[in-house]
Amino acid sequence: MPLVYAGKYLRIDLTTETVSEHAIDDDDVRAFLIGSGYAAKLFYDEMQPARAWDDPASPLYVFNGLLSGTFAPTGCRSSWCARSPLTGIWGESNMGGHWGAELRFAGYDGVVITGRAEQPVYLWIDGTTGAVELRDANRLWGHNHYHVFDAIRAETDPRTQTACIGVAGERLVRYAGVMQGGIEHARTAGRTGMGAVMGSKNLKAIAVRGKERPAYHDAKGFRDAVKASNAIIKDGAMGLTMLGTAGGVPGTEKYGDLPLSNWRGGSWDKAGDISGQRIAETIFERHTFCFACPIGCGKTITIDDGPYTGTRGHGPEYETLGGFGGLLLNSDLNSISHINMLCNDYGLDTISTSASIACAF
Repeated sequence: MPLVYAGKYLRIDLTTETVSEHAIDDDDVRAFLIGSGYAAKLFYDEMQPARAWDDPASPLYVFNGLLSGTFAPTGCRSSWCARSPLTGIWGESNMGGHWGAELRFAGYDGVVITGRAEQPVYLWIDGTTGAVELRDANRLWGHNHYHVFDAIRAETDPRTQTACIGVAGERLVRYAGVMQGGIEHARTAGRTGMGAVMGSKNLKAIAVRGKERPAYHDAKGFRDAVKASNAIIKDGAMGLTMLGTAGGVPGTEKYGDLPLSNWRGGSWDKAGDISGQRIAETIFERHTFCFACPIGCGKTITIDDGPYTGTRGHGPEYETLGGFGGLLLNSDLNSISHINMLCNDYGLDTISTSASIACAF
């Protein structure tokens, strides 16, 4: 019997409104470690080469990694995979936060979505009761991530974890992402357009609540190994803990890797103005952690002065600062933080969005 992993996944056909459970063979677990490897295996088995990304029969595969939901370091990841609206080929995006762990607590390693709902719906997976149902989402359609996250918690459970699309996904923006975590800890399956895939299916969100916890063959041995690993990780990742990925901005500029002026520039004396160091000095509020992660690279920020006063949300990561900062030669940290808050709400991938704007400029 499976231990740390659940050994099963859900298949949802939105057209027929049918739900079924499927076992994951132990040999496949060993071969692919679940996650994007198993998603790619199913994609290879099931996808028709000529089938368009927005064909109702085109699947969306969402699978946890082998240790998602355990207390292994960063035991939180889920992979979102489908034919990409942006490229037409394999699309894969990875998400941290707490959604993947909650899916494991509900008793599943993954979800496969096919079909298209007649009206907007969200999928409710309630591991506390065993219920899996499609719920009407008409009142949520046209709303963005922060509202949807709070609204679904209000009608399900205060600890529900929701992965949803904003208006960008609804309007089939080819690089729309899937969001989770609400305004303070917004995490995304960005790149490759998985939010547009959900939008094409009239699927607004996948909400999950669970109570089951993974079992361990040797719980003490596993816990001791995790404790030792966490000590090493904390020591080696102190910069990420203090400054997040944004702390890398000054260094990458020095050796010429920070994207500047739509990739035309080589150096920029304003890089320090949009760095994690500057965030820590000015708008930092608190650290945020994904499930079972000892690093805490996430930062909640609040802007208390200037034209963006009142902006609060997840602080911009390195790529967002590189895109809305370096690519546009924009050294206004508060404006980048505000833009990041908007992108997280709309469900826009900040890398593709900023690169498109920089190309236009």
